[in-house]
Amino acid sequence: MFRQASTSSADLSTAIGSLRGSCADRIRGLLLISHESTANDRKTRELLRLSLAEGTRFPEAVDFYHGKFIAPTLAALTALVEQGVKSGEFRQDAAAHAPDVLASSIFHVAVWRLMFAGRKPIDGKAIVEAHIDLAMSGLVQRSGRRY
Repeated sequence: MFRQASTSSADLSTAIGSLRGSCADRIRGLLLISHESTANDRKTRELLRLSLAEGTRFPEAVDFYHGKFIAPTLAALTALVEQGVKSGEFRQDAAAHAPDVLASSIFHVAVWRLMFAGRKPIDGKAIVEAHIDLAMSGLVQRSGRRY
């Protein structure tokens, strides 16, 4: 099941490679793509559910999930944050040292949807957008420009 669903991670890698613009723009694009392919994709959410429920019994499944869905996003975020710090676009602060915090809203939305299904609907894209705005406000250099 994990291997079959991993085809969407190949699409994610292709989409990551096609991002253009400033580091902030590419991070925004990456997070929105990741939201669509993770929190909005029922199969990927169900793999997350299986990983959470059975991870202690099947750690190799959790490792596979991480390698196919989480690691590529975190690697791309880390590279973009490092590039943004190096170019002066981003400040060298706590957010630059923990770029995985940028992806936390995606997992928040995915877990919320797993827990509450249709009983407590949320606007996942709006949550991710708000989180991006909040994170970029902390990362982007203060040059009078608001993200």
